[in-house]
Amino acid sequence: MLALFNLGLYLYILFKVGKRWSFSKAHRRFFILALLGLIWLLAVYLMTYNFPIKFYRLLVNINFSVAPLIAGFFLSFIFHFPRENKKLTIIKEFAYFVPLLILFILSYLNVFIYSKEFRSFHTYHSYYWYLGLIFIYLILISGYIAIKKYKKIAGIPKMQLRYIITGYLIALVILFIESLYQNLYGAPPVILDRIILNSSIIFSIFAVFAFLRYRFLDVRVIFKKGTLRLASYLILFAIYLLIVFAIKDSISLSNKVSESTFLIISTLVIVITIEPFRYLIYKGIDKIFESHEQKLDLARKRAQVINFSQTNFETLNNQVMAVIKDYSEVKAIRFIDANDQYFRNHFALSQYLKTTDKILIPEELAYREEEDIIFAKMKEELAGEEISCFVPIGYPDFFAGAYALAPRSGQKAYTVQDIEQLRQFQSQFTNAILNAKMYQMAIQRITKN
Repeated sequence: MLALFNLGLYLYILFKVGKRWSFSKAHRRFFILALLGLIWLLAVYLMTYNFPIKFYRLLVNINFSVAPLIAGFFLSFIFHFPRENKKLTIIKEFAYFVPLLILFILSYLNVFIYSKEFRSFHTYHSYYWYLGLIFIYLILISGYIAIKKYKKIAGIPKMQLRYIITGYLIALVILFIESLYQNLYGAPPVILDRIILNSSIIFSIFAVFAFLRYRFLDVRVIFKKGTLRLASYLILFAIYLLIVFAIKDSISLSNKVSESTFLIISTLVIVITIEPFRYLIYKGIDKIFESHEQKLDLARKRAQVINFSQTNFETLNNQVMAVIKDYSEVKAIRFIDANDQYFRNHFALSQYLKTTDKILIPEELAYREEEDIIFAKMKEELAGEEISCFVPIGYPDFFAGAYALAPRSGQKAYTVQDIEQLRQFQSQFTNAILNAKMYQMAIQRITKN
């Protein structure tokens, strides 16, 4: 049942990405990446069933030959994400694939693995070099490019890239743990093998779905601080294990260093270096949580001191804008009145905010054009404007206007939690602002008469 569920998810992913085939090269690379993942998943699942030994060997070869292609297309995807990379020509892209294509061919020549009986395959010393090369492509090269792009891009693409890389890092760690188990203790039990396999696939799917979404949960809500700390420590330990066993395998061939000497040296290196790395990782996690909690507490405290019974619209409006500005971390905020010329020039936007009363993120319009024609119209109206969010105030029968928020600090994307908190502020402030607005309009009519 779990296998069918995973296969169904991959087919859905292929369908969704395939619909955006002409969107960019990144989408096309990701389509191929998902397709290769589906082939790999089918091959590994079939390996758990009783087949003739020749067919089983073929499945083992497919298992090992697809992995380098996945590494290559993941690298290619990172190159082209989020927009086409004009500097990466077909020749350069093919050059990146050459070492992985060599691995692909060698996987069918039994250079890394061999199998003599069903549900059993053995590895040669060269297997660690096979793992090492894929590790370099998936972690070092892709990671270097991703970090460079992560610093330059902003908004939704930045959030997507963060989720995708996180998912693949977790999947890689799980698969490396399985590889280490295979080489230390032999083939794992069928139950353990399937648990590891499904865990890695689920995390890969988690990363793939990130590419298809435009609004995400804040990672601080998904994982508690302790969970993140434990996960980061396990990942760090798994990387250390991989490096130690890879070096041990190479040293054992030279017969110049005894196993006991190697064990002492490697233990000392781990003891000396793991604590500084752990400290830096924990410090970064604590900083993420503290900044978020401080921001939320400050916004809520400022909202509590607002006098909602006051009738002075300007005073109340300034207090509300201060709360929203502090929470959203935007550079500026302004209230656009319903009768303002701005809404006359943005008819589709005005109608959407008035009839739906929903918070609108202009950056998301590019991902929602297929939902309704009004999103395409609003995208056209707002082209070139530096507004990150609209928070409407009012109801269909009495629309007062909307708060227009400037781009956020660091051009950050709005998470699901950010939108939910803004909705709470919207619900909390709307009646008070409408009352003050009606009082202001009444005073203006009396003064005019």
